[in-house]
Amino acid sequence: MCIYQQITGIIFKKTVYGLVLTVNYKAMKKDTYRVIIVDDEEKARKNISNELKKYHDIQIVAEASNANEAIKRISEFHPDIVFLDVKLTETNGFEILDMLKKKQLTDFEIIFFSAYHNYAIKAIKYAAFDYLLKPIDPDELDTTLNKFREKQNSSNNLNIEALKEIFNPCPKLRVLSGNNFKYININEIFYIEGDGAYSHFYLTYTNDKITACRNLKYFEEELAGCNFLRIHKTYIINKRYLSSYNRKTRFCILEYPGKKKELQVSQRMEKNIVI
Repeated sequence: MCIYQQITGIIFKKTVYGLVLTVNYKAMKKDTYRVIIVDDEEKARKNISNELKKYHDIQIVAEASNANEAIKRISEFHPDIVFLDVKLTETNGFEILDMLKKKQLTDFEIIFFSAYHNYAIKAIKYAAFDYLLKPIDPDELDTTLNKFREKQNSSNNLNIEALKEIFNPCPKLRVLSGNNFKYININEIFYIEGDGAYSHFYLTYTNDKITACRNLKYFEEELAGCNFLRIHKTYIINKRYLSSYNRKTRFCILEYPGKKKELQVSQRMEKNIVI
């Protein structure tokens, strides 16, 4: 049986027989955390389950192999953590999160796991607590669970939506520039200019540019879902700095204190501009 200690938390609401009951589930500090594993591969579920069973404070309450099962189990068991595979047979983890958000089921932490590292930025955009690579490394899992416990024990007991405010300010994009890797805070990217097999990054805080050894299409895919817009075959812009767009001339203006840039928008990409 779990022993509970009152701390600052989150209110959960559930409708029963037409009445809205309010239960402060997350306003309680637990000695056992409820976990649901979502993966369409039974072997993968078993592998992570075996690792999690080594922890006395982790209770696996359910598993799911598809979106419908996941939503049903999460609604039924109100987990503290959901381990969610990024790529499932009929859908993906991000689409499942969108469905859960529509049903207002977001009162838990998401830990994505995948065989592919290239979904990490998108996972951050979806306010994931962490992102683990398959096969799960026991040391990395241990680090993640320790971070989770520390967060639960702190006074900043935030839900998934609030996590966006934490992670969005400074996720970093790794780019190869010459022989060196550079890590760029994506919110400091003003715009990106394509130049054949290369891309030039123009940043908010400097007039210098960083030239990366990848084409613009590559970074368009890397930054998908991160508030960037492809406006031309040559340009990607950071939407947060988009101040105006002239539909007649098809020029948009980007502004940042002490910095202003006018860029052409192609007719084909005009649909991407939303002010």
